[in-house]
Amino acid sequence: MFVNNQVTMLRPKEDQDEWFNLFTIHQNRSKHGPTNYIPEQFLDEFIDLVVWGHEHECLIAPTRNEQQLFYVTQPGSSVATSLSPGEAAKKYKHTHTHTQWIAYFVQGSYGHGKPGKVMEF
Repeated sequence: MFVNNQVTMLRPKEDQDEWFNLFTIHQNRSKHGPTNYIPEQFLDEFIDLVVWGHEHECLIAPTRNEQQLFYVTQPGSSVATSLSPGEAAKKYKHTHTHTQWIAYFVQGSYGHGKPGKVMEF
């Protein structure tokens, strides 16, 4: 659907710069073949933060996509589900709140969370 331009992302027309645009997706992020993943460049540039589900590796700290100008966080699976290097890393949880373009993540291993400002928009 993305390849055939059949996906349209919408946002309010009024006060577009006043919105925080959070996009959640539960599809392959890693390329496992020519068409069985979603490249980040398929997502619209107006998005501020992408929470990427489905992948098992925990890449919790948001990284900036310099082409699309949004941030991506990949929480990963909460427990190891296979014997792979990505599953061997420590697992984290996070919650996300934001006020006036400052995003806060509470990040920590299960049962232990430390709040901290991660990014400012």
